[in-house]
Amino acid sequence: MKYLKKNAILKFISVLFFIGFVSGLLLELAIHPDFSSYMGQFYTAVSSTRMNTFLLHGGLISAIFVLSVVIIGAPLIIFYIFYEGLATGYTLGAFITCYGLKGMAFYLFFFLIVKFVFLIVAFYFITISLRFTKKVMQALIQKNRENLSQILMKHFIRYAIVTIGVALNSLFIYFFGNKIISLFQFLIN
Repeated sequence: MKYLKKNAILKFISVLFFIGFVSGLLLELAIHPDFSSYMGQFYTAVSSTRMNTFLLHGGLISAIFVLSVVIIGAPLIIFYIFYEGLATGYTLGAFITCYGLKGMAFYLFFFLIVKFVFLIVAFYFITISLRFTKKVMQALIQKNRENLSQILMKHFIRYAIVTIGVALNSLFIYFFGNKIISLFQFLIN
């Protein structure tokens, strides 16, 4: 039972991401805008430039850290995971609309290379950030300042480790991501 309680936050954010993903996919398929001209720009950008994701991913992890420390930022953290699911589903729908099953296959490869590792790290960090927020609230209610400083130091160390992981993932994407993605661009040509 204790194991299930610890994973309740992870289950919650996973379900929230999935709801956002399905909502984004259905929204794109319902609206059905014409993205064909933008897809050509996407193809050119991916084939000619290197993707530098560290500023974006590092900034998001830093924002999650700050929001968890501020305590009242917990709803924004929860909203972010829904937004990430919504954006992923909407983008997948756009590729399906423009290129059919080949577009879906290309986006899945793109997602695996660019977003998948970051999302796993983000899910982990969001889970521990929400747990941290809960522990801080308990320490504040109990007026236990020693426990509060230990909790904060532990959370900062986890933040530093996650930031290093994000930096390593971003380096991989920067040096190898475009090369790998260009192997699968035949699907949308």
